[in-house]
Amino acid sequence: MRPHTPTTRSLSLLIPLLLSACYPPFAEMQSARLTGQGHHEFTGYYSSSGGENNGSSQKLYNHVGLAWSTGVASNIDLRARVERVSVTGEYGDAYTALSFGPKFSLNKDHVALNVPVGFAISDGETSTWEVHPTLLFTAPVSKSFEFNPSAKLLLPLGGGSSTLMAVNVGAAIGTDVERWAIRPEVGFLFKPGDSGYAYHFGVGFSYRTGK
Repeated sequence: MRPHTPTTRSLSLLIPLLLSACYPPFAEMQSARLTGQGHHEFTGYYSSSGGENNGSSQKLYNHVGLAWSTGVASNIDLRARVERVSVTGEYGDAYTALSFGPKFSLNKDHVALNVPVGFAISDGETSTWEVHPTLLFTAPVSKSFEFNPSAKLLLPLGGGSSTLMAVNVGAAIGTDVERWAIRPEVGFLFKPGDSGYAYHFGVGFSYRTGK
């Protein structure tokens, strides 16, 4: 979900092969739990991302997003997300990423597969579509705390972009994480064979209707 043409000068300073194409958002801010048929979950989040290569690092983007999911069957959710990505220190230099797709439960409340497809919009131009198949894992510790690691591929559906990989490690904290949760998360994005990587750290808040 990368715009056709990068608009920021800072991208040329660090990790050219990975970042010159405006790397796509890769945060998850979710667990392997499904929303539940007839229920909805809303998640707002903020994340900061950058890149590192050969010991040099640089913050590049600020991300503000909103995700929505609803249960459409006992083992399937439909999930959509919109995210505004702005370049650090470059007022007005930003793009919007949109995605949607199904989320399948593979092991109830513990393992799920999310398959969002989407694109980015920058200065009126639409990027090549991408699909991001993502395995989500949840390890409950208590009613109020759980770990949520995930791993994904970022696959372009057209030419001009490379396949990337990402891993995220998040947590859910709340009095009842099945109903509401604060979601701190850190993640890493990389291109296999390259030494550089992108990183993000952020926090989200989720609220689920019903129970």
